[in-house]
Amino acid sequence: MVDSAPSKDSELPIPALLEKLSTSEDGLSSAEAAKRLQQYGRNEIKEKHQSRFVAFLRYFWGPIPWMIEAAAIISALIQHWDDLSIIAVLLAVNAIVGFWQENKASNAIELLKKRLALTATVLRDKKWVDLPAAELVPGDVARLRLGNIIPADSRLIDGDYLLVDQSALTGESLPVEKHPGDLAYASSIVRQGEMNGVVVATGMGTYFGKTTKLVEEAETKSHFQKAIIKIGDYLIEIAAVLVTITTLVGLYRALPAGDLLQFGLVLIVAAIPAAMPAVLSVSMAVGAEALAKKEAIVSKLVAIEEMAGVDVLCADKTGTITKNELTVGEVKPLSGFTQDDLLLYATLASREEDKDPIDDTVIARAKGTAGVAGRIAGCKVGSFKPFDPVSKRTEATVVEGPGQAFRISKGAPQAILGLIGADAEVKATVDASVNDFAAKGFRALGVARTEGDSWKYVGLVALYDPPREDSAATIATAESMGMQVKMVTGDHTAIAKEVSGLVGLRTNIITPASFLNEPDDQAESTVEGADGFAEVFPEHKYRIVDLLQKKGHIVCMTGDGVNDAPALKKADAGIAVAGATDAAKSAADVVLTSPGLSVIIDAVKESRKIFQRMTNYSIYRITETIRVLAFITLSIVAFNFYPVTALMIVLLALLNDMPIITIAYDNVRYSSEPERWNMRNLLNMSTFLGGIGVVSSFGLLYIGLDVLHLSTTVIQSFILLKLAVAGHLTLFVARTRGPFWSIRPGKSLFLAVVLTKVVATVITVYGILLPAIGWNLALLVWGYALVWFVVQDFAKVWFYKFLDSRAKPK
Repeated sequence: MVDSAPSKDSELPIPALLEKLSTSEDGLSSAEAAKRLQQYGRNEIKEKHQSRFVAFLRYFWGPIPWMIEAAAIISALIQHWDDLSIIAVLLAVNAIVGFWQENKASNAIELLKKRLALTATVLRDKKWVDLPAAELVPGDVARLRLGNIIPADSRLIDGDYLLVDQSALTGESLPVEKHPGDLAYASSIVRQGEMNGVVVATGMGTYFGKTTKLVEEAETKSHFQKAIIKIGDYLIEIAAVLVTITTLVGLYRALPAGDLLQFGLVLIVAAIPAAMPAVLSVSMAVGAEALAKKEAIVSKLVAIEEMAGVDVLCADKTGTITKNELTVGEVKPLSGFTQDDLLLYATLASREEDKDPIDDTVIARAKGTAGVAGRIAGCKVGSFKPFDPVSKRTEATVVEGPGQAFRISKGAPQAILGLIGADAEVKATVDASVNDFAAKGFRALGVARTEGDSWKYVGLVALYDPPREDSAATIATAESMGMQVKMVTGDHTAIAKEVSGLVGLRTNIITPASFLNEPDDQAESTVEGADGFAEVFPEHKYRIVDLLQKKGHIVCMTGDGVNDAPALKKADAGIAVAGATDAAKSAADVVLTSPGLSVIIDAVKESRKIFQRMTNYSIYRITETIRVLAFITLSIVAFNFYPVTALMIVLLALLNDMPIITIAYDNVRYSSEPERWNMRNLLNMSTFLGGIGVVSSFGLLYIGLDVLHLSTTVIQSFILLKLAVAGHLTLFVARTRGPFWSIRPGKSLFLAVVLTKVVATVITVYGILLPAIGWNLALLVWGYALVWFVVQDFAKVWFYKFLDSRAKPK
């Protein structure tokens, strides 16, 4: 593949490039970097303002506003100037409120995503510092190492090589090897190696940035979003049928075609869930903000929805179930070596600047050992190969004193045994020691060095990572919520069983060998029945997720390494744990900023609350559509009477939708079982409640016509107030499975509903925009609606019991 040139600088040879960009061992100065950053930031601000303006216009030209606009145009054509002016004002109010709510949600998510921004290790003012990738400028020198997502197009200048996965950019299936002078693309992933590179292009000037300008990434809809869309389609279909019936009857009765068209359009407006996008956006944003306070940053909002249905949680042992605070438990040298030798070589095969937790633990122990600290100063480390997750070891070339150079390797005991060769005695000693350590919950680290051309096993360092204090209680909570927790670890089976027992998990721990070569149907059952997995490589995680999904489970998988990315993407909810690599964070749906399992459980609880809110909203919205449209249609067809005008329908739709945004802040209880969409029960309940609403509306219409003998115009205002008041009382019915008082409504929802109903009452009482009805009739409507509210609520509780009894197996 030929490297593309993101800038003219990228074509320069390395020495000329370094001279042009004034980079050397010092790197860029902070002042020069700030100047360049300010220059590049202006265009980004301009593009941000342009995108917000386009978003605002959507509220005037989207599919729902378009129908209201069409009704306004028809009002002008038939010279209903009052209707035209009022509809125009209401359209503007709807656009402003909708944009404000969605913009508020977008800003909240933007702030959260800043916490997930990639960081880069950059040479500034002669020092290596960690900076947000967005602050890089051409001329910066960045260090690129295993697991990094390359933050900007960079010309490589020193180091041996990089193995770079750029499949997302170029489609190449295999990683590409890069050497000094090659261009490393932004957003590609470092799979192996470590090098430095000079930044030649950032942001939209990179190869990846230019590609995103040409191709807009397709948005994947979650199960949750698909269900909501189905509900919206169902409501529109109901509206289309009822409007068609109303129009045909009107034409048969020789009513003006313009009036019929205007009325039909506003009926459809009333049926369409106009607030649904805003309710979804705000609900997700509220959930994301709540999780952020608990140290979980949501990178993909749909993950909050998916997590509501998670029934299998595959949790990493290290850092999630355990503390990830390693300490050296034992130091066990093999024949011919001392404890000081073992600690010395283990430290020389570590690198402090990499901030690897294992390396840090070994180095800290060595510095605290008098006999080792002095010897370290007399050693010089030459080449260093950082930890490779495939070989599972590090390697360094060292010279001690005036002696010759030798190599040291540190890593998994079995990986180090592979260097030694077929030495049965050493293998038996190492295996026995590993098992002994495992029985104590220790993790073994092997160390070897060369003597001449052969490797010698120096010994084993035992590391201990105790379980977190809250792990056992959190796992019990997860199981009480209908989730099965399966521990996943690369450690030895004995360690996995020891830790499982300490935190209350069952100890049926299996290794990948138990299912990798089995047929899918057998492997699915094997994985489903296991309590955990030991000696797992990252590629095995993908297979575990796949097999569990084939058994019908919704799976949450945790990970931290670059090779965990495929499994995190495959999982229904991928979680990058605290300290994860950039590649894992990029692939994950949720990124934890603090260790532990409790954050994941909090995320599941929050997602189930959001599911409850959206289910409540769905029941309310379908009920409201059936209640209003069926009542209006039957009134027209059966009695040749229009109970409300077109203007009143638009007003009713806006009054109903404006406060519904606050359902995102409603108080709900999360379910004790994983959530699933039960469309049959949802539609049955909505139809049942809607039917009660139709009966109550006809009851009030009878009172107005035959008991109070009100005029047609007053009756229409009379009915409008009833539909408005009863509408949000229905929301209080729909939001609980038990009696309406079983869960107190959220303060913002309650106040918004009350305020809206007060507005509706004032409008109808004093005749603002429509005929006045006075306080006596308004109080009658309120009393009537409250009585039916109680009747509807008791009927709901009974109907839920009826549906549950039908669902139980006989």
